[in-house]
Amino acid sequence: MKGVSLPFAVALIIVGGSCLAIGLRIEESALSGEHDPGPKALPLALSGLLLIGGIGACIARVVARDETDATSINETGPETVGFGNAPASLGAFLLYVIAIPWLGFQLSTLTFVSGMLIWLGARWWSALLMAMLVICVVRFVFGNLFYVQLPEGAFGLAF
Repeated sequence: MKGVSLPFAVALIIVGGSCLAIGLRIEESALSGEHDPGPKALPLALSGLLLIGGIGACIARVVARDETDATSINETGPETVGFGNAPASLGAFLLYVIAIPWLGFQLSTLTFVSGMLIWLGARWWSALLMAMLVICVVRFVFGNLFYVQLPEGAFGLAF
C-alpha cells in the first residue's frame, strides 16, 4: 500500500497553516472590483488545499497503521512517499519551470504532471488523463476567470 509518511503529512499541515496565516494578511487591492476574487484568493485556496491534504494524509496514515497492526500481514509497514522523494520532485519541478517558456504551458505541464504521476506509480493512461484534466482546469480558471495568458512557448500551442 502506498501512502504519505506521517512526518510529511505534518509538514503539509505546518506549511499550509503558515501560508494561510500569511495569506490572511494580504491587503485587498484598490483596483479589485466586487466580483474580482482579489489577490488573496489563490494563496488562500492553495493553503487550504495543503491543509486539507495534510489532514487527510494524517487520517489515512492512522487508518493504514491500524489496519496493518490488526492484520500483521506486512511486518515492514506500507510503502511511503515522503521526504526521500523530495530532491527528485524538486529537480523535476525546476525543470518544469525552466521548460515552460520554451515548450509552453500545455506541453510542459502535460510532461511534468504525467511524468510525476507515472513515477509515483500511476498507469500511463490515467497519468495522461489526469494531466489533461489539470491543464483544462488551469486554463479555465486562469484564462476564463482571471484573464491570464499562459505561455504558448516556441511551438505556439494555445489549445
